[in-house]
Order: sequence, then C-alpha cells, then structure tokens
Amino acid sequence: MEKGTPEDSSRSEAERITREAVDWFVKLEGAGPLKRAAFVRWLQVSKQHIDEYLAVTEVWRECGEVIGPGYSRENLIQEALGGRTTH
Repeated sequence: MEKGTPEDSSRSEAERITREAVDWFVKLEGAGPLKRAAFVRWLQVSKQHIDEYLAVTEVWRECGEVIGPGYSRENLIQEALGGRTTH
C-alpha cells in the first residue's frame, strides 16, 4: 500500500481547516458565549485557522455584493433547503 506524499498530507490538512472555518462561520450565527469561546480557542491554534476563517468571511462578503442587500446567511440556508428548518 502506497503512502501519500507530504503534499497530499498538507493538502488534506488545509482542506480540513477550510471545512472547519466554514463550519465555524455557520455555527457563530446567534452563538452564545461558550460557543464563541470555543471559536476563539480554534482560532488560537494557528495563523492558518485565522487566515482560513477570514477567507470564508471574505467569500461571504463578496456573495452579498452579488446577491444584493437584505439576505442573511439564514435566509440563504432556508432558501437552499426549500423552506425546511436547519434546527
């Protein structure tokens, strides 16, 4: 069985951090103090966590410019789910 290259491992790690950053972006909507504290701890793990989270927020900002004002994350999620609730 072949082992992955260091580049594969690095790419996997970067993809994992990106997924986590997206997850945090979604989870922070209406988050309480415990969730926010957990988020801060996640950010403190590495500069890459901070960079990825900022990249996610930038993508969201750019999407807002494209789709126009008045849309929140929750509105878009609801629309994507066809009105089903996310809770």
